[in-house]
Amino acid sequence: MYPANITRISEEPMEEPEAEFITRRYKEESKIYIRTMNVFLVMAAFSPMIVCIIMLSLRNDMGWGDMVVIYFGGLAFMLCFVGLIAWFSYNKKVKALYKDHKAHIRIVEKSTITQKRAMSLNNTYHCYLDSATLYTIEVSPEDFARFELGDEVNIEYAKYSLEYFGYF
Repeated sequence: MYPANITRISEEPMEEPEAEFITRRYKEESKIYIRTMNVFLVMAAFSPMIVCIIMLSLRNDMGWGDMVVIYFGGLAFMLCFVGLIAWFSYNKKVKALYKDHKAHIRIVEKSTITQKRAMSLNNTYHCYLDSATLYTIEVSPEDFARFELGDEVNIEYAKYSLEYFGYF
């Protein structure tokens, strides 16, 4: 959700290119999330087995009963740990993109330019804003020359994931 302390102008339906962008980002992030969770689950299944093998090689007095307890205890811990990681990572990015994918709502926020900076290293131009959502935006050289400190600029972004769409 967007921060409560911003000055919102309006909520509007997304235009077609913005909706396509959000859909594409949602699909990409979902694929990355699933791949990452699959790797974590494989690690969760094999890491207790590796611990059992190491402990068996270090201690000769362990029986199969001890190894089963260590393996399933470690497996339970690892599955809880991976589940916690999965929950946090899903709620951080994928859930917000899913909500935007379904709602197709963008926020238009009025912000004031507080600073202007030309980055000579990569030849880009940035305006710093008083927005709680977006700290800086990259602008064209023409807009950089046209904008003055204190000018108001409207920024557009997705309602839940806060994906930036542009300014006007």
